[in-house]
Amino acid sequence: MRLLPTWTPILHVMALAVWVGVAACGAPPVEPTAPGSEATADAGDPVENACNEGRGPACTMWGRKLDAGQGVAKDPAAAARAFETACGKQDPEGCILLAGALKAGRGAAADPVRAQGLYESACKGGDGGACTEAGAMLESGGGAARAVEWFVRALDLLGKACEGGSGVACNRLGAMAEAGQGAAPNTSNALDFYRRSCLAGHSDACVRTARMCESGVGGARDFARAAEFYERGCKVQASDGCAGLARLQARGLGVPANPAAAVAAAQRTCAEGNAAGCGVLGYLQEIGHGTARSLAAARETLDKACQAGDGFACGRSAGLLVSGRGGKPDPEAGARAGDRGCAVGDAVSCRVVGLLLADGRGVAKDDAKALASFQTACDRGDAGGCAQVAFLVGQGRGGPPAPDRAKAALARARALHETACEAGDGTACAGLANLVDAPGAGVQLERARLAELHEKACDAGEARSCEAAGNIYQQGAGQKPDPDRAGQMWNRALLLYEVDCRDGLAGACFQAGRAHALGRGSPKDAAKARAQFHAACEGGVDLGCKEEAKLAPK
Repeated sequence: MRLLPTWTPILHVMALAVWVGVAACGAPPVEPTAPGSEATADAGDPVENACNEGRGPACTMWGRKLDAGQGVAKDPAAAARAFETACGKQDPEGCILLAGALKAGRGAAADPVRAQGLYESACKGGDGGACTEAGAMLESGGGAARAVEWFVRALDLLGKACEGGSGVACNRLGAMAEAGQGAAPNTSNALDFYRRSCLAGHSDACVRTARMCESGVGGARDFARAAEFYERGCKVQASDGCAGLARLQARGLGVPANPAAAVAAAQRTCAEGNAAGCGVLGYLQEIGHGTARSLAAARETLDKACQAGDGFACGRSAGLLVSGRGGKPDPEAGARAGDRGCAVGDAVSCRVVGLLLADGRGVAKDDAKALASFQTACDRGDAGGCAQVAFLVGQGRGGPPAPDRAKAALARARALHETACEAGDGTACAGLANLVDAPGAGVQLERARLAELHEKACDAGEARSCEAAGNIYQQGAGQKPDPDRAGQMWNRALLLYEVDCRDGLAGACFQAGRAHALGRGSPKDAAKARAQFHAACEGGVDLGCKEEAKLAPK
């Protein structure tokens, strides 16, 4: 059975490519003399000695050690010389690694022309990964038509290798399917290839599979399945897998909630230098699960993790920066964090960027770009992004009104929220309740069901949902009013608002002041209300200033 029955790219008629040998056109080769002579390793290293004796595969191994700093001081320049020697001895892997060094300018002057030639040569020699690299370089350099030839070669070679059980080959095919290299993008195919690769022992593919299952990209959202593949990755020493599992454990998604285990895993992986682990640690500091809540510490941890390349951390960091939680509001920095996270695949980051573009905060207002950011977030499985697509399109912002597109986006948002809410995500329950209860949503839920959703969200720390549930019980959730239950929910809302106010969230100060003024969740207390309104006013909430003035002693 063919592995790729749905991938039938159109081949273009091209001139026969010229075989490019080791000394391909471009800059002169890196001098291969004495590849280990300047390295800091012990001169008695057997791998180095074998390389000095002219054994190509040994030079490749020695170059890998130098490049990674395994048992020797890290030395990219000496590594590049070792790869050059290996390639000169006709070792295919050495040539491919040399191409990578020349492509990135790592240890040698960047030479994309020669790197391209080395990749093409290796591809003709039967290395599917080299074919992919050759195609990608051509595609990024404007040679998309010629890139097809190399992608097609890659699909054929990697397909055979994947069928033969190569996890590396299956992982490569997953990346190609996801990026649309050689055929139209196909996330369903990508998910299947990553899954096969993981089962063949490729840890990186386990994490990719888990992330797609978690976000609902390439198939239905499945937190239990995501947890399974994160755990597989963790067991084969993938720190990102351990960090991903910790994130699900913290929220009880797909696995029983275990904040203590989540914190331990996050702290361990963060200490090991894993950005994803630091991102989870910052998130736990933000919500106070398994560790003391500290928005200031969360803001610092998440910023560092974002700078190190963790998209999840960028999304959380952007939210804190924009709202001013844990420090002063900084929408410009929030926009930069959001851009960074969106660029590396984080859906929430894309949504934050869209919100800033739609409102003109921290960036110039641009509805078309905002809509594009929201659509990217939606495509990556973010229900909030889908809801924003429906909102903008429904208003004709970012383009002409498109009722069908708005309806489809709203349906996807609801489906994503429902799946996550059923899995125990209280924040998603709040999103679902707000979505279906919004004016013009076209969806009717019993008030008792709405109250249930808001209570689940309240249990997850969503103050507004605690308040909303109290309002429903006060009015009567499909039955007679229940003032006692309403008071309990309002009290929970007030306590959460006061915690957020102490953490510097001015909007929460205003809500707490309002609760004290109305006697919702506690007896009426004008002095406390005035103090909370003052804090809101100091934090930039104009309405807080007005309410404070109303309560001023006369």
